[in-house]
Amino acid sequence: MDAKQGRNRPISEEDLERYTGKNRVEFDKWAATTTGVGGDQLAGQALTGRGGPGGGGLLGR
Repeated sequence: MDAKQGRNRPISEEDLERYTGKNRVEFDKWAATTTGVGGDQLAGQALTGRGGPGGGGLLGR
């Protein structure tokens, strides 16, 4: 389903820097060391949205 919607395409370097102000190396380092971002989430947090900024998650919609 994601492939059909184009969600599996990598973000270009230009777009990443435009929207985050960080290059790929800086962004990956930030994501790896920031609690609640990317793979550093508590189990179930991505689905329930509990504890994260913005809330909602997939089940909170």
